[in-house]
Amino acid sequence: MLAVPFVLVWLVPVVYRIYEGENHSWADDLLHAASYLSMGWLNFVLLLSLARDALLWLSLDAAPRLHAGLDGPGTGIVFGGAAAAP
Repeated sequence: MLAVPFVLVWLVPVVYRIYEGENHSWADDLLHAASYLSMGWLNFVLLLSLARDALLWLSLDAAPRLHAGLDGPGTGIVFGGAAAAP
């Protein structure tokens, strides 16, 4: 699931190194938009993953109910939150 955004993030610099930005078309604009959207989405995934891990670590002893609630569906919450953020 994360392979597509990572490929899009690295695709724009590679394409522009090869073609040096000579032929600008609608496909270039679409590739740019997809690449920048992927960069933003990956940033939200990283930020929300770090926040989830910090909450899991802090709630390990203090709030076992919160820990159990974040441990199972936490991944879905991270990806859902990242998709809803942009």
